[in-house]
Amino acid sequence: MIKRSQKTGIVIFLIVAVGLAVFFVSRPADKKISPGASPITPSKTLPAQTLLNDDGYYVHQTFNNCGEAALSMDLSFYGIHESQQALADILRPDNNTTGKNDDKSTPPDEIAAQAETYGLVAYFRPNGNISLLQHLVAAGFPVMTRTLLNTSEDYAHYRVIKGYNIAAGTIIDEDGIQGENVAFSYNDFLTLWKPFNYEYLVFASPAQQTELESILGADVDASTAWAAAAQTATQALAVDPNDTAAEFDLSVADYYTGDYASSVQMFEKTGSALSEHALWYQLEPIESYYVLGDYAKVFSLAQSILSNGDSVYPELYVIEGESYLKEGDTADAKSAFETALQYNKNLKSASDALAAMKG
Repeated sequence: MIKRSQKTGIVIFLIVAVGLAVFFVSRPADKKISPGASPITPSKTLPAQTLLNDDGYYVHQTFNNCGEAALSMDLSFYGIHESQQALADILRPDNNTTGKNDDKSTPPDEIAAQAETYGLVAYFRPNGNISLLQHLVAAGFPVMTRTLLNTSEDYAHYRVIKGYNIAAGTIIDEDGIQGENVAFSYNDFLTLWKPFNYEYLVFASPAQQTELESILGADVDASTAWAAAAQTATQALAVDPNDTAAEFDLSVADYYTGDYASSVQMFEKTGSALSEHALWYQLEPIESYYVLGDYAKVFSLAQSILSNGDSVYPELYVIEGESYLKEGDTADAKSAFETALQYNKNLKSASDALAAMKG
């Protein structure tokens, strides 16, 4: 015979047990963040598919002008119509269409700075992922990404992500070479995106800034985003220690986190496996050598680039000039800065360096 007090205790126990069971059954499983992913704060449930409307504004890029064409297309979503040629005249004035002795790359930070001249706020960040692209596009923000042109060549290429289709497992972009609505499978797109630390550029009007930052979450802070990118590359190397793309990604990320010695170490580890044109677009390992005071290595790498198909590289001439200054060679420093401005009269780092020498 069970006493009343015992019955009461049993009832209470059963109620607690059932409550705990319901909690754990109904509680969503913790999300696992895969390599290349960064936490986001979704503002709403994703639509099954989204395709942003730019009223048919599409730009077929001129030679080596993917960055300016992509920026022109991206700005159009905000009602800003600037031709790719006008943008090229600002960002890479030496943009002849022959492909010889022309400026072959527009760094993403320079694109972001140009977008802000139109009254937008701009974020250049690494460590993007498919989910983040989907949430940004669903909220009305097109996203510029820097990727490989294709899997058989190592040329960089900017694309504007404007849509996705979850059922089809695709990301949709506007591409200055391939067309207006180009669909990539998630895996195919990630393969193209990986060699550039999954970098992206996203803009907003001041009125949209709060919404955009709520999606970016902790990655609003650039240092946080680059630390996450370094972790992503490290995780990839734990899976495959011979992953050259991850090694180079880590070298670039380490530069931005201030770990210059590791940046150089990872760059040197890639050795001959590094793709031929990688340094045409990402100078961060050379910047790390500069910070560490290894100017001989700066000059050696610079000359190997300038004499091997990329003689017009204004940003690289600036690094050379700064290195000459550190060695006390003001004549060669001045010449390097002037050469940078010869190829890009609008390059602020070069004009500032010359002004500092005169001051």
